[in-house]
Amino acid sequence: MSSGPKIPQERKVVTAIPGPKSQEVIKRRREAVSAALGMAIPVVVEKAGGGVIVDIDGNSIIDMGAGIAVV
Repeated sequence: MSSGPKIPQERKVVTAIPGPKSQEVIKRRREAVSAALGMAIPVVVEKAGGGVIVDIDGNSIIDMGAGIAVV
């Protein structure tokens, strides 16, 4: 059993995806990081737990990437 953050296991979308904060970070990343290092999903993860990812904009999305952000 994981002792990670206790996150409600539900989907909640409060902004477009990617949201404005994620878009800003993605833009900065694009300017600083080689295009050879792609992004799997256009969100910036703030926390994750169980089967849910929460981005920096407050969107909770279901982790369909086999727990990629939870570990």
